[in-house]
Amino acid sequence: MKQLFSTLFLLCCLFACCQGLTAQTAASKKLSNDTIVWSQDSLLHPEDFKAKPKKDAAMGLSSIGIRLYTGEIKGELVFFVKAMFMKKESYLVKNSEYILRHEQTHFDISEIYARLMRKKISQLDFKKAKSVNSEINKIYQSTMKEYFAEQDKYDKDAEHGLNPVKQKQWNDDVAHRLDDLKEFSQTYVNVTHQ
Repeated sequence: MKQLFSTLFLLCCLFACCQGLTAQTAASKKLSNDTIVWSQDSLLHPEDFKAKPKKDAAMGLSSIGIRLYTGEIKGELVFFVKAMFMKKESYLVKNSEYILRHEQTHFDISEIYARLMRKKISQLDFKKAKSVNSEINKIYQSTMKEYFAEQDKYDKDAEHGLNPVKQKQWNDDVAHRLDDLKEFSQTYVNVTHQ
């Protein structure tokens, strides 16, 4: 249940703002067979965990992260921010609903921070920004710092899912926070008219 965060996701922001849509589209196609992009209907299933656990492995491990990249929709600049689950880097030692629920909450927390990132990007005044790359990178870095801290706090507080009372509190809190941020559930932010 210890969290693994793919370096690929962490580096996306550093390159996303200066890469063209073509490169991003190619990267997205390569990832598509191995990833699940968070959606309201994207519940994790045992068959989504493709990695083989190592000796003395935790009961489960989810490789999740947040991908940020630029694109275009109908001729307008957008920033895509997606919470993603990597199948080939995730495993379950024991298939149980309880462990699966704990891993789902990790994935749901990543969507909370994707929504927070979308919110921050939507509030950015692009006309006053000296460097859009710099401003977006600041948003990404600060949000990811908070994100990692919360993922660690979740595992410690819920004792990696072994504390049923704390686990239920986290499940409920995360669901409530997702609902509070539903205004930012669309995977992209249109910045053309800002």
